[in-house]
This record gives sequence, C-alpha cells and structure tokens, in this order.
Amino acid sequence: MDYSSLLIREVIDRVSKLRLLSVYNESIKGDLESTILPLYQQHFENKDVNEALRILKKDFLNRTKRRWLDAAIRDYEQKNLRRIKS
Repeated sequence: MDYSSLLIREVIDRVSKLRLLSVYNESIKGDLESTILPLYQQHFENKDVNEALRILKKDFLNRTKRRWLDAAIRDYEQKNLRRIKS
C-alpha cells in the first residue's frame, strides 16, 4: 500500500471540501499533488508514524497554549485600560 498517494488523495479531498481547491488553482495555477508530495516527503516519509503523530499533537497543543496565553494577556490589558479610564 502506497501511503503517500493515499495521504495526498485525502488531503486533496479535504481541501476540496473546504472549497480551497478552487482558490488554490486560481492563485497558484499549479497541481496540488505536486505541492503536497514534497511536503509529505520532507516531513513524514520514512519516519515512524507514531513519532510523527506525537510531534504533530505536541505542536498543536503548544499552539493552543500560545493562543490561550495571548488571549489572557489581551483580556488583562483590556481590563487594565478600563480601570485606568474609570
């Protein structure tokens, strides 16, 4: 089973469902598969699947934490501005 072709088809299907494929085709004027394949090869080919998933989940969690921190800082700054203005 060729995982890279399955992955590429799945990514293209999901991009199509999000209606991004038409935007991509209009702006890039290229083949989506030729864009996805090098990304797959660079980041996932010949790597342990469980290790790759662990890294992806860790990165996702870190981005989420960063968003929470940024939101908390913005909220704190807005409350301080309201107190100063009062």
